[in-house]
Amino acid sequence: MLSLPELAAFLQNAHWPQIQERRPTFFSIAGFPHYENVMSNVYQFFFSTESPHDLGSLCMDALGDVIQGQSNIVPWPENEFRRTHARRELRTDNDKRLDILLHNGSDEDEWQSASTLVLIENKVYHWLANDLGEYWQFAGKQNPSCTRIGIVLGLKREDIPEPWQKDWIAVTHLEWAQAIEKRLGAYIYRAESRYVTLLLELIENIRHMSATENFQQLQFFQQNRAAIFQAEQIRRDAFLQFPEALRQSLPGYDMAGSKSESNQGWLVIYRRGSNRFKYVLSYYELFHEGTKTPTYRIQLVGASVPAEEAQKTQATLLTEEHSQYRHFEVDDNNPHHVLTKTYPLQSSSSKPLHEIIITSLKDDWQPLEKLWLNQPET
Repeated sequence: MLSLPELAAFLQNAHWPQIQERRPTFFSIAGFPHYENVMSNVYQFFFSTESPHDLGSLCMDALGDVIQGQSNIVPWPENEFRRTHARRELRTDNDKRLDILLHNGSDEDEWQSASTLVLIENKVYHWLANDLGEYWQFAGKQNPSCTRIGIVLGLKREDIPEPWQKDWIAVTHLEWAQAIEKRLGAYIYRAESRYVTLLLELIENIRHMSATENFQQLQFFQQNRAAIFQAEQIRRDAFLQFPEALRQSLPGYDMAGSKSESNQGWLVIYRRGSNRFKYVLSYYELFHEGTKTPTYRIQLVGASVPAEEAQKTQATLLTEEHSQYRHFEVDDNNPHHVLTKTYPLQSSSSKPLHEIIITSLKDDWQPLEKLWLNQPET
């Protein structure tokens, strides 16, 4: 385990991978940005020329663009996929399932009579452990006269087992997505706009998954995981211990709020003997990731008084000379809100965090307590 000075030196001097801000896609919002089954379902929809997207054979043509120039298997049959059927999870005799089967048969279920079959094994974050030979042999047995092309689709170029390198080719999701982008302009004028939007979201999701910094981050973590874990443990312990440190150092006040991390970093602070007004201390940003200066916020609210009384108290406090120099804020959308102040935490401070917050309470808030603390209960 590193000493604290050694850990601080690591945190300051390590060559951390750059993390680019990414806008969420439909797939990440829905919670399945890298689910293989979900992606295969979407691929089936766009590969099929029978789907209502009106993009025709765009996805097949783009796949052909990637295959041509890379494959030493068979030439890509350009003119055979004007009409394409896509089938999911083709089951073999031994109950193995191929992710996607593309064919040019007369009907989706008539793949045994198709002249060309494209077998696709879709991989995202799982390694290639599928029996490519069984897929290949089953398709050939069911349709002996067809031309077969095997494609392993992955985030990286998967290593095809030696016995099947003459039949299967490795293609990345990103190569296929970029080929679609190059061709999209010629198709977009006749396509259904909602499905063009979905296709663009799919491409953006593929770009996110394929970004090289993902692998750089993983590599960096593996190389430095002990130090990273130690730093995270210190952050977590500080986050969980902070409320108790504040509670013990703030006599005359009671506090409410969970000690667990699910509390998300806030405490309710009451002046002992009066709960009509309360302070809400928000300190989440002090312990969690952020690119800006860490801040904490103290808010005074009417805990158990009518909104009219909270607003009257607000007006009274704002007229005090003490308030004129303290830069308090007001929230006009919350009738129970009285005053708020946000405090940046200066990294140069050597005082413990709970003492810094206690100083804020003493300097800014306690001089005003006499105006609301001893008011009679209603």
